[in-house]
Amino acid sequence: MHSIHLSAENFIKALQGKVVLDENGKQHKFLYKRLLLDKTEYGNVVVIDQRVIVSEEVIIKEDKLFGKKLIFQHPILIQGGEFQQRFSIKGGEFQQWFFILGGEFQDSFRISGGEFQGWFRIDGGEFQDSFLISGGDFQSLFLISGGDFQSSFRISGGDFQSLFLISGGDLKTLELLNKDSIINQLVFDNKELLTCKIIIQAGSKINQIIFRVGIASSGVVYINSVAVQQFIFEDFANEGVLEITQVQGMSYIKNTLPAPFRDLERPTPVHLFKKQLLLLRSNFDNVVFKGVDFTSFDQIVIEDSKVNAISTVRSHFPIAENRLGNLLTEDQQLKQDANEMSEVYHQLYLAMQKQGNRKWELDYYAEYLSWEQKSTKKWGDKFPLALHYWSTNYGRRWYQALWWVMGLGIILYFGYCWSLGGVEVGVRYLSWKSFWFHLNHYFQFLFPIRKFGFIEYTHLTPLATLLDILWRIAQGYLIYQMIAAFRRFGRK
Repeated sequence: MHSIHLSAENFIKALQGKVVLDENGKQHKFLYKRLLLDKTEYGNVVVIDQRVIVSEEVIIKEDKLFGKKLIFQHPILIQGGEFQQRFSIKGGEFQQWFFILGGEFQDSFRISGGEFQGWFRIDGGEFQDSFLISGGDFQSLFLISGGDFQSSFRISGGDFQSLFLISGGDLKTLELLNKDSIINQLVFDNKELLTCKIIIQAGSKINQIIFRVGIASSGVVYINSVAVQQFIFEDFANEGVLEITQVQGMSYIKNTLPAPFRDLERPTPVHLFKKQLLLLRSNFDNVVFKGVDFTSFDQIVIEDSKVNAISTVRSHFPIAENRLGNLLTEDQQLKQDANEMSEVYHQLYLAMQKQGNRKWELDYYAEYLSWEQKSTKKWGDKFPLALHYWSTNYGRRWYQALWWVMGLGIILYFGYCWSLGGVEVGVRYLSWKSFWFHLNHYFQFLFPIRKFGFIEYTHLTPLATLLDILWRIAQGYLIYQMIAAFRRFGRK
């Protein structure tokens, strides 16, 4: 196949649809009147094919000195070609889509400016050096669905007003650090598990992050100190390394930079103003949450997900019903199904048990039992759970059982004395002698190992015997619950 050698200047003109000269003075035009692409027919498309060779550095930029605009009014398809030096886009107005389907880029590919009014897609090409985005205004979809990136892919700037979607491509390292710009939606939706290293650096501004499919055993994802409005894991599975550090919920950031073709008047959907952390139908084996500000999210949903092998450091999933649920309705209302919530808190309890965090282990265990009590319809299950709650708050308050022993003991003691008939009980018998008498016998009544008729010169009645038996049963249960709750704090 005959090669077409173009200078960098003529290559840029070719992208504009103009007739250009190769190094031999021969004319070429790369504007196709009709092109069928993805079963869709387009008109007037610039197509750069494998014949093109550019040995100079390509720098697409506007002449700011004279205020001259550089406009690309046609769709651009790079399906081949050899670019031997750096390929840079520093400016220009791309009014249609920009599609890289092939080509060999032997040096770095850099975007530091430019206005992309249509979608930008990479579905092929060999990038032998780094791919860097430090600027640019991307008003529509930015899609990576293919391509061989043999070095790093780094984003340190650029406004991505729509969706930044990664659904394919051979990536080695992806690094995001966009402190001064916004990515509206960042979605990882690969057909296969991620095998690359992904780092989202501290301070990056992203409205929505979505992970689907998951991370392979060789994959690594670090998300550091990012403020995000919606953080979603959906149909996700982790087999590699996933560490989420100091992530917090933030309000939706609306980009107000002026640009043509941007619909600023369209109202943002109401649910976008909710700060959400959604774990949906996912497997979170060995996922680490470090210092994640869970309280900064308005809604946290754990739906059909495995979370019993996670680690949480410094902050933990909340137990407030208005913040954590297992389902979101279509109108973005948080719902809790008792059976599902019981399973969620049981998993969190197991995770904290493995981690050795006694305080949160007890809290999650108590919430698990609370939802079990709400979900069960069997009286034989509901009654002991209710007693467990009233006695020690599901094992969290050993002293609560002690107060029950003291308080219930007073009530049953005076009932016991009244039933004997020979003991003075009542306000009219108040005296120091009566006070010391009852105080002495009250503590005897509390003593579990004593005889039934412990008050001298009295005769047991059937009612007194019944009250004493009931007290011994209640006291034994409460003491057992108190000891069990107390031991939980000292258990290794």
